[in-house]
Amino acid sequence: MATFAEGADASALPPCKLMLGTDSGLTLRRGLPTAATEEEEKGFSSAGLPEDPAMAEPMGVGILHVADDGSMLACADAEDVWVRRTSGDGPDEVFRAANPRTMALAFSSKCTYLLAWQRWDQADTAAGAGAGGGNLKVFRVADGAVVGSYMLRKRVAEAWPAIQWSADEAFCTRMVTNEVRIETGLFDGGQRPEPITRIRLERVQGFALSPGAGYPLRVATYTPQAKGGSPPPRVAIWHWTPSEGAEAADPMPVATKTLTRAEEVELDWSPTGSGVLIRTSSAVDHSGDSYYGGTGLFLMAGDGSFDCIVTPPKEGKIEDAQWSPNGREFVLVAGSQPAKATLFNLKGEGVFDFGTAHRNTVKWAPHGRFLMLGGFGNLVGEMTFWDRNKLKPMGTTEAPTPATTYGWSADSRYFLTATTRPRMNVENSVHLFRYNGEGPLLSQHFEYLTLAQWLPGSEIYPDRPQSPLRLKRKKKEAKEGKPTATAAKPAGRYVPPSARGSTGATSRVAEQLRAEHDAGSSSRKLSGVKAYRPPGAGVPGMPVGAPQPKTETKSKAAKARERRRRKEEEKKAAEAAAMVAAAAAPAPAPAEPVDPAKKLKKLQKKQKQILALKAKIDAGEALDEDQRKKLETLGAVAAEIAELEAQIASA
Repeated sequence: MATFAEGADASALPPCKLMLGTDSGLTLRRGLPTAATEEEEKGFSSAGLPEDPAMAEPMGVGILHVADDGSMLACADAEDVWVRRTSGDGPDEVFRAANPRTMALAFSSKCTYLLAWQRWDQADTAAGAGAGGGNLKVFRVADGAVVGSYMLRKRVAEAWPAIQWSADEAFCTRMVTNEVRIETGLFDGGQRPEPITRIRLERVQGFALSPGAGYPLRVATYTPQAKGGSPPPRVAIWHWTPSEGAEAADPMPVATKTLTRAEEVELDWSPTGSGVLIRTSSAVDHSGDSYYGGTGLFLMAGDGSFDCIVTPPKEGKIEDAQWSPNGREFVLVAGSQPAKATLFNLKGEGVFDFGTAHRNTVKWAPHGRFLMLGGFGNLVGEMTFWDRNKLKPMGTTEAPTPATTYGWSADSRYFLTATTRPRMNVENSVHLFRYNGEGPLLSQHFEYLTLAQWLPGSEIYPDRPQSPLRLKRKKKEAKEGKPTATAAKPAGRYVPPSARGSTGATSRVAEQLRAEHDAGSSSRKLSGVKAYRPPGAGVPGMPVGAPQPKTETKSKAAKARERRRRKEEEKKAAEAAAMVAAAAAPAPAPAEPVDPAKKLKKLQKKQKQILALKAKIDAGEALDEDQRKKLETLGAVAAEIAELEAQIASA
C-alpha cells in the first residue's frame, strides 16, 4: 500500500472506509474526507455514508478478518473461504476455496498466506495432517492453494493465531505439546516446513511472537500452574537469532516472571516489541474486595533487562491497558468507579494522571497523537478526547446510543461509535465524531446492523495536529463564554418528585459526593513515581506516588540480641500476669463436713463388691487387671470401716 509523501496535500488523499454489516450483507462505505471543510461535513451528514465502488454488491459473510494494512478481507461462510481486495486495484476476489466449518481466520505478516481453522471433526483425523488434510490449513493468497495442513482440535485464545510469522515472514512459530517450534516461514511445494529449533516447556499453554521487525526474534510463553500448586504460573521471554552455515542455536530465555494467583493470562506485546504487558485474572479475589474475581498487570522489557508489577493508580479492578502506537508508553484504567486513568512509561513509572471518571476503555488513534478515554457497556458512554503531545483534553461528549463497537479512523481524524446486534436489537445506528469530540457529525440509523468497523491503513495518511482554525475558534468561544460544540449537553441529574425544590439532607449529601468526584477528576503530571520491582520493599496495591516503606538490614548478632530481649520481656510479662491472677483469685471456700454415716454406707457397699470378686476367685473364675487391683484394697477398706464404726459408737 502506498504511503503518504512529505509535502503532499492531505485533501488529495482518499477518505477512510468503513465496513457495515446489514440485513443484506457486508458492504463498504466511504467516510468523511480526511481534510473535510465544514460545508462538506454538513452535506455528508444529510446524505449519509456513501457506498464504495470497490464493493458494488453486498456480500454474505459468516467469519471476517481484516489485514493489518486494510488492503484485503478474509471471509468465510458455511462452505467456502475467500479473500477479496478493498480497493479497485486488480480483481475484487483474489481466490475462493471450499473449506466448510471455518471458525477463525488470520493473515500472515505480509498477507502472503491465510490461516484457516475449521471446527474439528472425526473425518479430519482419518484424513491425516498432510497437504489438504487436517483442520488447520495454510492457503497461499496468490492462488488459493493449500500449502500446509495441521491437526488442531482446540483453539485457545492464548495461542491464536496458531502460526505466527515474523515481520519479514522468513520464520514462523507454532505451539505443539510441551514445546513451541520455530520453523521457516516459507511454505513451498505443499510440504510442511521442518522445525529449525524448539522451545521445550512442559505444560506450555500460550505464546506470542513479538511484532517488531529485526532480530533476535522475541517469543513470550505462558506456562500455567501445575497440579498441586508447584511450580506456579510463569511467563518467559525467549530470544533466537538465525545463523547461516551452522547448526541453529537453541532459543535462550532472557527473563522469567513468576505470577501469583493467575488463572487466565493475556500477553500483549508493544507494537515495536519493546515490552510485553501481562494481564492476569482469577475467579476469586483473595483480598475480598471484589465479588467478580481478581486482576493484575505486569510489565516485562522485550530485551529481558527489566520487569515489574504495574501498581494500579487506584485500588480495584483493572479495566483496560493499551499500548501507544509508538510502543514507548501505555495507558492503564483501573480502580473502582469512578476509575483512574494513568499514562506509564516503559519502566512502569506513572507519567501523567488523567484524573478520575466513569470509564473502562482506552482507544489510541493510529498515529498516537490523540486518544479517547470512555465508559461503555454498563457505563453511560461518556468520551473524553485527549491530545497526547500537549497532555490536554480537547473535548468531552456522550454516545447518542449505547455503543457496542467503537474505534478511530485510519487517518486519526474521526471516531466512530455504533450500536449493533446481537448485543442490542434496537437503536442500531452509526455515529461519527471529530477527533476532538465535536459532533456527532453524522448519525445514520439502520433496521438491522451487525458490524461497524473502520478499515485500517494509517500508512497513507499524515500525522496531523489539531486544526489551527478550529482550535483558535474554540479558544475564542471559551474566552467569550459561549458554549462550544465539544461540550456535552448536560443531561441533568434525576431528582425524585418528593425531593424536587428541596434543600434537605439528601440533597446536601448528593452535592457533597459530586464535589468529591469533581475534585478527583482533575489531571496532573506525575514525577518520581516508581514501579514496584520485586524483590523490594514496595507494597502491591499501594497508590501510585505513595512513599514506599523503608527497611534496614541487621547483623546476625543484632538479630540474636533482639530475640533474647523479646524472650526476657515475654517472660517478665508472663510472671506479672501470673501474680496479678493469683492476687485476684478468690480464697478457697472451706470444705463442707462429711457425714460419717454416709461415708460408712459407701465403704460397706464397696466392701460387698470386693467380697463378690473374692467369691469369683474361689469359684475358679478369672479376673481382669482392674478387678484384681480392686481386690487388693479389701484390707484398707475393712480398716477404714472399723475406724468409722468406732467413731460413730463414741459420738
